Amino acid sequence: MLKVESKIGTVKRRVEDIFNLLSDFRFIAPYIPKEQVENFVAEKDKCSFVVQGQKITICIIDKEENNYIKYGNEAEGPINFFFWIQLKAVESYITKFKLTLHIELPSWMHLFVKGKIEKALNEAVDKISDL
Repeated sequence: MLKVESKIGTVKRRVEDIFNLLSDFRFIAPYIPKEQVENFVAEKDKCSFVVQGQKITICIIDKEENNYIKYGNEAEGPINFFFWIQLKAVESYITKFKLTLHIELPSWMHLFVKGKIEKALNEAVDKISDL
């Protein structure tokens, strides 16, 4: 299993606000890039969408209020993965966070995809920092 971590991000919002936003898929729907994702359907703890013809379903599998949220895919996906966001309140309206992804891939693919995944995670950090 490949583990990839993002850079540490900072968002100028209360940790409670970030946790509440990211622990309910219905709230993140407006932030989904419509040019890359089709048929986005969101419930509180689950969402599904299509990327390049492949349906993906993601669920919240664990969370600790104002500390972390763990997400994972359902078995119907072509690749098993889970990721989480760790949150840490630094000040009242300053929250630090980091994304970590674990993805099940053949070991020979790790070198080919690790940099691309890290770049995507860091881009997600930048988008979350702008919330």
